[in-house]
Amino acid sequence: MSERFFSRAFHRSTGLPPYHYLTFRRIKCAKALVHSTGLPLVEVELHGGFRSYDRFAAMFRRLVGTSPRRFRGVECPRGEPRCAKSRRRRAWFGACA
Repeated sequence: MSERFFSRAFHRSTGLPPYHYLTFRRIKCAKALVHSTGLPLVEVELHGGFRSYDRFAAMFRRLVGTSPRRFRGVECPRGEPRCAKSRRRRAWFGACA
């Protein structure tokens, strides 16, 4: 199977390209770790598979809407971890814990 065929088939079935899906899954995992553990953020970054803290923090901020440090203490009124801003992202990140 070629890379292009896989990418197109994956996009058709999930609605996202493989890279975006993987990034969303990594950030979802990081959200759970940041919210439920006392691990240092550098450790969370390593567990999430990011190569550098700067890249992790920038991606987290872009997708979640706040920095990892601020997210650690913020919750939604429903008691769930803070959700991302857009509806599409909320579908991927809403049920993280």
